[in-house]
Amino acid sequence: ATRAQYLTSGRVIMAAEVRRGYLDCPGGQVHFRRAGHKGPFLLLLHPTPMSSRSFEKSLPLLGTGLRAIAIDTPGYGMSDRPPVAEPRIQDYVDQTLAAVDALGIDEFALYGSHTGAAIAIALHNIVPQRVTHLIMSGVPILTESEIAFFFRNLGEPELQPGGEHLTRMWKSLGNLAPDSAVLDQLQMASSQAIAVYDHYLDGLRAVSKFDMQEAASLINRPVFVLSAEFDRLADQVDRLEELNTQTQTKIVRGMHPQLPWTNPALFAEEITTYVTKHAPSQRAA
Repeated sequence: ATRAQYLTSGRVIMAAEVRRGYLDCPGGQVHFRRAGHKGPFLLLLHPTPMSSRSFEKSLPLLGTGLRAIAIDTPGYGMSDRPPVAEPRIQDYVDQTLAAVDALGIDEFALYGSHTGAAIAIALHNIVPQRVTHLIMSGVPILTESEIAFFFRNLGEPELQPGGEHLTRMWKSLGNLAPDSAVLDQLQMASSQAIAVYDHYLDGLRAVSKFDMQEAASLINRPVFVLSAEFDRLADQVDRLEELNTQTQTKIVRGMHPQLPWTNPALFAEEITTYVTKHAPSQRAA
């Protein structure tokens, strides 16, 4: 495993147009955002309880060198909820693959953050021959106590007549990035969570029931982890490095989580460079 630490470069990248749409999949409609008309395909998977809006600022930059597509995980954003009472990671993988197939994409680079990283790993393990590059931020290889923290922090959805649940959501998400410098990110995240409030814990429950350690141990290829220093899951990358010695990690010092939003230029530059300058990883036939 290799590690690097650095500060932001401040490079300016021209922007591409972002388009949105829906895909008809067996488990319901999947909403997506996309940018770019040339270069390799890149599929982006967001954290719980957010949506593809997490990539709203970085998609125009990614689209200058890649064909970048961010989907709303089923049940989040504007995608239909999976047709099961308690979705598992496999349910999210099935819908994600259906969306990729509906877009007519064969091979693609794959990025996932937090819950999106769990989905990305599971998806990769099913179709490794289709994934050219595997990239993550915040790898949820968690202990039971760490999972319990996230459940306690977010809390069960409970409507309050005075709107106290709205304040609780704001404070809960703020605990994951407690700094007034990222208020716009907190506003975005809170609005996305409130939109799916009655089932916003589905993704976290799915991660808690998924054997991330076993899934990560099956990855036999290079993995690129790009993490903000203050991401709650930044330290968990050590566990991935133990399971996969081909892991390359970059920690962005002084930065808050959700780099696609908090530092879109750096995120786009790093991801684009990795996908376009590195040959496709060795994959299973």
